[in-house]
Amino acid sequence: IEGDDKVKETVYIDEKKGVINAMAKHAINSVIEAINKEFKIAPSLRSTDNDAVKAHYDMDTDTIYINYGLAEDRSDFLKSYLHELKHALKAKEVGGASALKELYEMEIASFQAHNPGQEDAWYASHPQEIEAEAFAHEEFQRLKDRKNLSEWLKFTN
Repeated sequence: IEGDDKVKETVYIDEKKGVINAMAKHAINSVIEAINKEFKIAPSLRSTDNDAVKAHYDMDTDTIYINYGLAEDRSDFLKSYLHELKHALKAKEVGGASALKELYEMEIASFQAHNPGQEDAWYASHPQEIEAEAFAHEEFQRLKDRKNLSEWLKFTN
């Protein structure tokens, strides 16, 4: 997406378990839209009630799913969003969701082939997960003192 004016407003928050009040949802929309505009990317944001996962980037639909009930607080919510946003940025970088999915699955298969008996332990050492976690923490540190974000982080959940 080129130019700030072409970033779509795609933030949508369902009324699901753990979702915070309307005022907080408006604040979340503002913060997420500002972040998306800065990175010139606009994945959709949806809530999920899947208790098996706090957050997930769906490569097929370019959608970030967050279980608001599993976020410890607003900082944790934002770090989760930034982590998943890195996956969306990576998809854009490598040529789209199908290219990212192929790369991601290839890295999992390689780990599993080299680590017999530990086939399910791939997540902790997956290069894209490590990169996304580092990105989330770095960006959170960079963004947390911005006026609109610091105000939002002061709200109680």
